[in-house]
Amino acid sequence: NTLMASNTHSLLINIMPIVLLVFAACEAAVGLALLVSISNTYGLDHIHNLNLLQC
Repeated sequence: NTLMASNTHSLLINIMPIVLLVFAACEAAVGLALLVSISNTYGLDHIHNLNLLQC
């Protein structure tokens, strides 16, 4: 029982960075797709007028 729990724990520790990298890559792909679709829809001059990144 303890050996099985230890193996599961080490598997989770080894797989967690890969999962985080996959989520980061998917988030970057979605962001890039949104940026491309906005630039295709509204044109590049409207993107320069957007202040989406200002806090």
